[in-house]
Amino acid sequence: MNIRMRLPLVFSVAAHVAIILALMAVSPISTFRLDNNISNNNQSVVHAAVIDSQQVAEAVQAIQDRANQQQIAEQQKVQQLQAQAEAARQFKIAEEQRLAQIKASQQQAMEQQKKTMEQLQIQQKHLAQLQAQKQQQLAEEKALALKKQREQAEKVKALAAQQKKLAAAHAKKQQELALKQKALQQQLMQQQISNEQAQLLRAQQTQGIIDQYRARILIAIANQWLIPDGVNPQIYCVFTLDLTPSGVVTHAQLIRSSGNSALDRSAETAIYKSSPLPVPADPQALNQFRHFTLKMTPQDVRH
Repeated sequence: MNIRMRLPLVFSVAAHVAIILALMAVSPISTFRLDNNISNNNQSVVHAAVIDSQQVAEAVQAIQDRANQQQIAEQQKVQQLQAQAEAARQFKIAEEQRLAQIKASQQQAMEQQKKTMEQLQIQQKHLAQLQAQKQQQLAEEKALALKKQREQAEKVKALAAQQKKLAAAHAKKQQELALKQKALQQQLMQQQISNEQAQLLRAQQTQGIIDQYRARILIAIANQWLIPDGVNPQIYCVFTLDLTPSGVVTHAQLIRSSGNSALDRSAETAIYKSSPLPVPADPQALNQFRHFTLKMTPQDVRH
């Protein structure tokens, strides 16, 4: 605790104790202690002395409590003053920082304004130069355009004369070309008709080969097909087959079931057992059997 704060407290307690002792000195308690001849009052004197000592202790304690409360109040006041002083110091620091920041911002703004003005002057000077160059360029372009117009007029005049001369030659040439084109069109039309007839004949021949070998494939499979007993001869199943150029079956896939799983399995078994299947030597016809669909029904099988 601060010495300055302790001194008033000590003086106050000492003063109150001195007053209490003075009162005790002049009280009847001392008279009773000096009179040793009155034996019947000895107990009363002792009792009074004990009571007065307790009162003195209580009074001293009360004084100390008040002094402590006063000390606490003074401490709180000192702390409050210290807090106010610290707040004032912090406010001063913040205010100084704020003013310094404002000053720096103003200085920065002035520098930026100066820089902006300098850039504006440079841009204005550059713009003036560009405008002068543009005016000069426009003048040169105008002169060049006039020159080109004169040259173009002369060219047009010469071209008109040349075109008139060429037109007559072109008309004669077009007439000759029309006659040649007509003859060529007739020739091409005749050639196209011949080609279409040949293609149709070839397609018919190829289709005949395809139909022939499809029948041969069905016969080859039918020779290996063991149809289960009691199967309706009108039901059918459909497979997709993949063959090699030599007719070997590489894959058979059921794409439509007959509804009879035993018949479906027997048909698939017959397909693989009949491999390699007969295939045509004609490349176009053979290409149709590399991947094709085959419908199989018991009524087509005759053993």
